[in-house]
Amino acid sequence: MIARAVPAVLMLVLLAAAPAAAATGVRLTRGFPVAGPVLAEGDRAVWVDSRYGLPFGAQTRGDGLVVRSARRGAGDATELAVIQDPEPLVTTRAASFGASGERLALGVTRWFRPSDPDERVQTSYVDQQIRVAEGAGPFRTLATCDRDAPGLALDDATLLSSQPCEGLVVRRLDAGDVPEPLADGGGRTALAGRFAAWVERPRPGAHPTSVVGDVVVFDLARGAEAYRIAASALPGGVLDLDVQADGKVAVASKRAGRTRVRVGGPGRRLRTLPFPRSELYGVRIARDRVVGQAVDSAGYGLRRLLLVDLRAPARARTLAREAVGAQFRALFDFDGDGLTWVTKRCARYSLELRVSSLRALRRRPARAPRCARRGR
Repeated sequence: MIARAVPAVLMLVLLAAAPAAAATGVRLTRGFPVAGPVLAEGDRAVWVDSRYGLPFGAQTRGDGLVVRSARRGAGDATELAVIQDPEPLVTTRAASFGASGERLALGVTRWFRPSDPDERVQTSYVDQQIRVAEGAGPFRTLATCDRDAPGLALDDATLLSSQPCEGLVVRRLDAGDVPEPLADGGGRTALAGRFAAWVERPRPGAHPTSVVGDVVVFDLARGAEAYRIAASALPGGVLDLDVQADGKVAVASKRAGRTRVRVGGPGRRLRTLPFPRSELYGVRIARDRVVGQAVDSAGYGLRRLLLVDLRAPARARTLAREAVGAQFRALFDFDGDGLTWVTKRCARYSLELRVSSLRALRRRPARAPRCARRGR
């Protein structure tokens, strides 16, 4: 939960592999995304807003959710779906989110809040659900459980999800939505092509958001485990992980205030990448490029997005110096060429989507505006 709001204008930034050109801005108005942003395609970011734009995803009774997208060159964000519980006193919160092409997947937790003008009445838990939609079509519910928020990952027509009632399962959304069990459960799910990754039997780690357990990489085409990384190789627990289409996995772990990012693959030894070891939340890997988000020690304020190319991993290259996010939550996504993140601007309470090329950022990293650098 976020303890305080950042009193600043926010900008949702999307980078896609395209010729360098003047940035195209899309004005947004809903504060921090409740979930996402996610790159559904190289030129399109998708995210979930609170319906009435409450900051940092804080929600009150019956406000609902809105799924929005913005495409490179577009002048406005597009509203894809509104999620409003028919019971006016039930609050729907986004716990996890995925987008791929025209498909959307959403893990939601529903809470009942009695009508109370002073909002002093305790909320009570209802259930959690996994829902999917095709394009702008309505969401349909695939699974409902009476405990714990679901985790999920989506790639094309394959959905990987974890919840206590089903365990860890994979569904082929173009072939009947039938759940195929993979494990009793798992945390920090990731999916790319034929490979899925998760933390096996996760238990609390040394950091508030880390979990301890073996990292399992599973080959969905073979229906068998490809390899695993023992928990002992990740001291302090896993902060975040991601997998790319050839099965390589990037894992961020933290112990005693030191963060490190390691990459493994089938038949490969773990490699430690040259990211800073102070604070790092969030890691993405695609096309042998790894992006991580470095933050200050309190979890607030300006952050850097850093790139390490596995083909020349001598150092981490700064892509952006203006990224911000919620406490202990990385607000970015990366697909190998495109990058989307949230950034701090000078004016108040506005969001803007900007588009540039990765090539341009490697030549000249994005910088925070002067007011942000002065601490305003």
